[in-house]
Amino acid sequence: MSNTRCWHLTFLTLCSCLRPIPLAHSSTAPYPQIVRISYVQGDVRVSRGKDNEKATGFAWETAAANLPVEGGFNLVTGTGRAEIEFEDTSTVYLGENSVLAFNGLYTHGSVPYTEIALLSGTATLHVHLATDGELFVLKTPTNAITLTYPDDSFVRVNSYLDGMTVTPQEKMIAHLQGVTEELAQGWTTSYNVNGQIASDAPVNDESFTEWDNWVANRVASRSAAMTAVMHASGLSSPIPGLADMNGQGTFFPCAPYGTCWEPKNLPDQLSAPKCPMLNRFPPHCLNDPPRLIRLSQRRPRGSSSTISSFPARLHEFVPGSRGIPLRAGKGCSPR
Repeated sequence: MSNTRCWHLTFLTLCSCLRPIPLAHSSTAPYPQIVRISYVQGDVRVSRGKDNEKATGFAWETAAANLPVEGGFNLVTGTGRAEIEFEDTSTVYLGENSVLAFNGLYTHGSVPYTEIALLSGTATLHVHLATDGELFVLKTPTNAITLTYPDDSFVRVNSYLDGMTVTPQEKMIAHLQGVTEELAQGWTTSYNVNGQIASDAPVNDESFTEWDNWVANRVASRSAAMTAVMHASGLSSPIPGLADMNGQGTFFPCAPYGTCWEPKNLPDQLSAPKCPMLNRFPPHCLNDPPRLIRLSQRRPRGSSSTISSFPARLHEFVPGSRGIPLRAGKGCSPR
């Protein structure tokens, strides 16, 4: 894959830049997208929305790794950082002193739709859209970045009340009102409601060097782990949670189910679980540890994106649809 990303930039005077998403199998009802907090460091807190606040009496709680994220959730950081993994295995990295709202997280006809809002602070997108018709939107108080299949993006966004800055983490090509320009890796471009802010010279903001390096190391480590597990499992494309399985167990053939995974170093209390559907399996199944049967695969990836501008309307950051935990299965394999 080329290291050059292609960006299409458009500036609008609308309160929203969203476009209708072409959905496959339109007769199928939408269902929650698989999204989770995959990594937490330091002070990170989550709000599960108004319904949960009414039920529990708590507005905010400490965020933990592997916490499922639903539409309507909000994530804030103090002196902390977080990594969020989406259903297509794209990731967003949230920096210190930042606020991220999850407005829309659902899947329709196997096509994910994602809308998040960076109200303030820093977020780096490492997004690869894998399904035809997929849409990924990041909104700020003044602008938005829209990705549609087969786009991808590796870019840092800094959000302010009166504008935002965009810093590519890889070389990109920008298309703006008939003008094409190259955006170099590490050079920052500023935007407000009127579009790109003119600058006499490229800006290299070194104050975020440590953050950019940290994200790059996380991305490289995650990519290496994903590649290793895909090779071991025989998968040709990634699935959510796959990188976390690296070095944690063994894949093995388990006909008629395909390929299964057995975790290592199980606690004693998990070494002899009850087996589901005992009438279908022999007694030895009672001594088998839990195993994860491989999940479905996704399509190849592509590249490009759109930036839009619109007046700041903080009430536009409204919670969207609901989500569900990462899907996994436990069972016993016949011999």
